[in-house]
Amino acid sequence: MDELHTLRREKNPAFEYCDARYWLAYKNGRVVGRIAGLINQRYIEKWGHRYARFGWIDFIDDAKLSARCLEPSSSGGEKGMTGIHGPLGFTDMDREGMLVEALAS
Repeated sequence: MDELHTLRREKNPAFEYCDARYWLAYKNGRVVGRIAGLINQRYIEKWGHRYARFGWIDFIDDAKLSARCLEPSSSGGEKGMTGIHGPLGFTDMDREGMLVEALAS
């Protein structure tokens, strides 16, 4: 699947068994953080763990902001989730990773 279509419900077949919510963080009118919160029903059925996933996390170097970016996706409790793990994609076959620090050019 084209990377550009991963987050689009009408293009990604994982949405047949996954739910997703996306958040943006703003500071002074600029986007300074983002995160996706995911619930994969097949994972829950197979492993018996009611864990939400987070992915596509990105934020500026700000400890308060990074904590806030994880808040909405960790609130899977409203959907009965007991934990959160990530960064992960919709399925265990999705690419995963997280850039911790980038070098300035």
